[in-house]
Amino acid sequence: RAPPIVYVSHGTLRKRKMQQIAYIAASLCVVFLFMFFLEQRKLSHYSMVESPMSLSAYLAGESMLAEEEKEKITFSDLGDRDPQMQSNEVFFGEDRVEVSPEEMSHLGNVLNVGLKEQRDADIEHFVGSSLVHGSARLHLLRDMIVANGITPVNVFENHASPQYKALDWMAFHDTLEVVPEDTASTQKAIQRYALAVVYYATGGLNWNEQINFLSGTDECSWNDRVNGYFLGAGRCNGYGMITTLALWGNNLMGFLPNEIGAFVHLEELSFYDNMVRGPTPKTLHNIKSLKVLYLHKNQ
Repeated sequence: RAPPIVYVSHGTLRKRKMQQIAYIAASLCVVFLFMFFLEQRKLSHYSMVESPMSLSAYLAGESMLAEEEKEKITFSDLGDRDPQMQSNEVFFGEDRVEVSPEEMSHLGNVLNVGLKEQRDADIEHFVGSSLVHGSARLHLLRDMIVANGITPVNVFENHASPQYKALDWMAFHDTLEVVPEDTASTQKAIQRYALAVVYYATGGLNWNEQINFLSGTDECSWNDRVNGYFLGAGRCNGYGMITTLALWGNNLMGFLPNEIGAFVHLEELSFYDNMVRGPTPKTLHNIKSLKVLYLHKNQ
């Protein structure tokens, strides 16, 4: 028995097709709205839980904008400079600092600190970091190194010494431009300097593997895997201090400098199978955390 045949008009067919299209469009809208809702939940979770700025800090920042507008400091407040000046020199008291036009514009923004009594401290901080470069930066780093007992000041008088070469690299060629502003950044700067001294004292230019030494990256990344083994400086702890210095079989020549004692968090020191000569630095005794020491197969 044949099924019954139902005849419909073209108008009815068209109407049903439009209904189907409407159902599909509505379903897609529901899917998109659900996805949008999920993304909003993720953003809300990040801003309230994972964001480095707390909600209270954000709200406090909003409320401070109006106060800062009232208390903005202009170049006229400094008394001896005009914002349209063409000179590349800025005077803070008796100190003179040479700056580029871009730095001058940045300095103008920094001067709007909100409270006039904070002006001198903020300017001093700015000059002590972003604007200090060249010979001024060299003297800043040298004084930090000497003050922390890492290298005697008279050693820097010999411009051919590994210590002076390391200082010169940090002052003029290091693109990371580490600035010793507090205890943590001072320790990082000393660590970076000491690694540079090791590099120059052991003929770093002739190493088999450069392993990112004296690159513009953080010294925690001055390493690589060679034949499946760790080579370089790294395995840093939570404070960014290296715990391993492994330069085995890397064609090191020269001597181990006293600055090696600056790695006070070091746990493993491996210099075996090289051509290092001379006595072991007495400063190794400063490294109380040292657990593994490989110096065999050297001169």
